[in-house]
Amino acid sequence: MKAIKILTGVVFCLAIFALISPPKAFCEPISSDNGKVFPIIERDTTHDTVRAYEAELDMLNEDLLRLKADKEWLYLKIFRIQDQNRIVPQDLKESRINLTRKIAIVLKKKERLIHLIRKHRGVIRDLNRKIDPNVGFNSFYSKDLAGYYPIGNPNMNGGELNGKIAQAGLQNHLEVVQNASGVFLRTASPILFASGSSKVTDPYRSFLRRLATFLAPYEVFINVDGYTDDVKFKNKTMSNIELSAKRAGAVIQVLKKYGMKPSIFKLNGMGQYPLCSENSAHCRMLSRRADIRVYFNQN
Repeated sequence: MKAIKILTGVVFCLAIFALISPPKAFCEPISSDNGKVFPIIERDTTHDTVRAYEAELDMLNEDLLRLKADKEWLYLKIFRIQDQNRIVPQDLKESRINLTRKIAIVLKKKERLIHLIRKHRGVIRDLNRKIDPNVGFNSFYSKDLAGYYPIGNPNMNGGELNGKIAQAGLQNHLEVVQNASGVFLRTASPILFASGSSKVTDPYRSFLRRLATFLAPYEVFINVDGYTDDVKFKNKTMSNIELSAKRAGAVIQVLKKYGMKPSIFKLNGMGQYPLCSENSAHCRMLSRRADIRVYFNQN
């Protein structure tokens, strides 16, 4: 009987100890490689912040276009009144002043966001090096894309690159872009496709061959985005997303044929082209496209 009382007391004490002590799982490291865990969390959190800033920047760009269009319309209206030797109403003058002020505010916000994006991308680059020193590209980690996604190279000389593009005779096909993160290349005009087709025609094959030759000395990452127009397939055998992916894949296949490594490509099937809302045959023709972006290793 005495032994049972002692055992009961021990069990009771252990139960009390369990209640007041933190569970062992919370006392142990999250990972055997604990030094990398928190940098990964910080990197992904910072990346989410950059994505939020970029979304805000897109909205500001839309606001800026709308304000500039309103201002242009207002100026035309004022000039028309002045040409007719009439007095410009005070409310139009005040509207012009207000629009100018609003544009200045938006531009200031844009400048601030670009600065923040550049600053946070620098943090992400440093964290990437800490997490994985073997990551060569100036990149950030994207949970959405499940891997490293390159951004502009801040060490590239845009003017020098433009000169080399001109020497290669590609100045009408490629443009150097310099944004908040650095320098990269993109196609100056899209690679176009026939309706419902993913075949790369001969003129574009010639350009892609010259592009592969031009990029051969560099270590690069190439992003190919495929698009379609807004016409839906009647037979429903293929969606616009699938067709856009096939177009991007066709471009990649041609570049691989001309000696580019398969590992440097990322394919994006984007579906309907989002920037062309005009309902016309010309607009739909421009929407049946693939766009190329080229990122350079910063090492």
